[in-house]
Parts: sequence; C-alpha cells; structure tokens
Amino acid sequence: MRSNRQDNSLGTGLEPDPRGEAPGYAATRTGRRRHNPVKRLIPVLIMLAIGVLFARQQVPAFSDWWERTFTPDVWQVKQTCSQAALDTLKDSHYARLLDVGELHKTGDGPYLEGMRFSVLDSGGDTRVVGFTCYLDSQGRLFKLNRDPE
Repeated sequence: MRSNRQDNSLGTGLEPDPRGEAPGYAATRTGRRRHNPVKRLIPVLIMLAIGVLFARQQVPAFSDWWERTFTPDVWQVKQTCSQAALDTLKDSHYARLLDVGELHKTGDGPYLEGMRFSVLDSGGDTRVVGFTCYLDSQGRLFKLNRDPE
C-alpha cells in the first residue's frame, strides 16, 4: 500500500511548492511557460505606430483623412483657405498645393500663413504663388492676401 505522500508526488502542479511558493509557480519554473498574448502584440503595435507616423508625413491622402477624422476644425480651415486661393487663381486647372502652410489661432479667428501653390500658366512655365488666409470666428473667409512673388 502506498503512502499518502507518494500519491501527492504525482500531482497536477497546483500543490504548494516545498519551498513555500504559490501553487503553479513551480510548474512554470520547470519549463512549462504560460503564454501571454499581450507580449505577442507589442511588436505589431510598435510597427503599426511607426507606419501611421510615416503615412501622416509622406502620404497626403492619409494625412488628409487623419486630420478630417481627428481634428475636423483644423481640416475645415485648411479646406476653406485652399478653396478660396484656388478661386482667385486665373488658371487653377493646373494648380497644385505645395505647402498647406502654418495654422495660427487668435481671438478673432484662425489664420493660415505660408500656403503655397504651384501653377502652370498658359505659356507652360511653372510659378509658385503664396497666400495668407484669415477666417472669422465662425470659420468664414475674412481676407485672403496674395504673397508678393
């Protein structure tokens, strides 16, 4: 007949460790490791964050979507100013936005300075045209200045 002590030696690993450690701890130290799914996701999340940062800097469509989704007030100011600048250009069919400029907020409303467009004129020459755009507190166009060339 076996003693009780021998029957317990073939346990499940959840019995107290002879060193007094918590049940199950001895099983993890002997080679059977518990898998933590969060640790597997950390490299994926880091790569995803790097990809988003890269896309915001290098892909205009992604940057536009990001602004429209997460900062719609800034996006609306840029859209209003870009459309007003395109309307003032005589041949805006071949105009493209080079630099959206820098947005500043004041008590009277936001203004966008340093907005630059590349325009192809009828002679086939490309020129760069700059604008500074002022909006009122409701987001309507107040004044559009064309920067000296």
